[in-house]
Amino acid sequence: MKVGQANPNGAAFNAADSAACTKDAQCLGSSVCDASAGCTGANLRTMCNPVTGLDSVQCYGRCTPFCNVSAVVAETALYNRGVCSGANDASCGTGFACAAKATCQQVSSCNSTTRALSFSSCYGYCRPSAGAAALSGQLSDDGTEILVTLNLACQLLGNSAAAVFDRDTTRTLGAGAYVYMDAVNASIMHVALSPGATIGLAGRLGIQQSNPPPLVDSLLNTAVLNGNAPNNPQPPLAMISGPNRLGAACAGASAIGITFDGRASPPSSNRQLTS
Repeated sequence: MKVGQANPNGAAFNAADSAACTKDAQCLGSSVCDASAGCTGANLRTMCNPVTGLDSVQCYGRCTPFCNVSAVVAETALYNRGVCSGANDASCGTGFACAAKATCQQVSSCNSTTRALSFSSCYGYCRPSAGAAALSGQLSDDGTEILVTLNLACQLLGNSAAAVFDRDTTRTLGAGAYVYMDAVNASIMHVALSPGATIGLAGRLGIQQSNPPPLVDSLLNTAVLNGNAPNNPQPPLAMISGPNRLGAACAGASAIGITFDGRASPPSSNRQLTS
C-alpha cells in the first residue's frame, strides 16, 4: 500500500477507488480523510448496503497526507502571509517595506507523521511604506453590513463598535453594532449594523485614535462610504395578511372597514418596515 491509499480493512465502501474514505481510520500511514472538496463530482459514490442490499449515495473524502490537506495548507499560508527576511527584502513589492517585529513567527515545516506544524522566528512583515489606512467602505447587498477595505491585514483588539470607532461614528452605526475581521481576508473589516443605524452612503467611519489602537498596526485613518451602494441590493419583502375578498357595504354605510396587517414582514436591509 502507498501513502495516501485507503485502508481496505476499514473502507469496504468502494473497492474501485482505493483513496476514497469517510473517516481518518480508513487511511494508512500519515494520511487523513480530507473532505474539504464537498459532496460533488468524484466525491459522490454509489454503494451497496450489505444489510439491505439496496444502493445508496455516499459522500467521500480523499486519503491525503496531513501536510497536503487543504485546511493545513491554508493555515500555513495564513501564518506566513507577509513574512519577510530583512529590511532590504524586495519580495514585499512596490509601496511596501519589511518592518521588523520581535515576536514574528513563521511556519518552517510540516510533519505529516506527527501531524504538526513547526514554527521558527522571522525578521518581520511586509507593511505599507506610507502607513496603514482604511481605503473604502461598501454597503453589503442586504444592507446589514459595511465592508471596510484596509491596505493591510489587521487584528481587532475589541469587537464592539464603540471599541473601534469614535463616538460620532458609533452613534450612526446604532446600538449593538459590532465589528469583526473577514475569516479569509484579514484586510477586510465587517461592520455589522444594528436596526437603528442611521449612517448614509457618504457617512464617515472614524477610527478611534487611542493607545493602544483598536486595530493592530496602528490604523488611525478614516474610511468614507463614497457613494458605494450595494452591488445587488435586495428589495424589501412585505408579508400582508387580510381578507382576499370584499363584499358590498351594508345599507346606509359609505365605506367598508378593512384592516391589512403587515407586522409579519421581515426587516428590510436590517431595518423594520414602516407604513
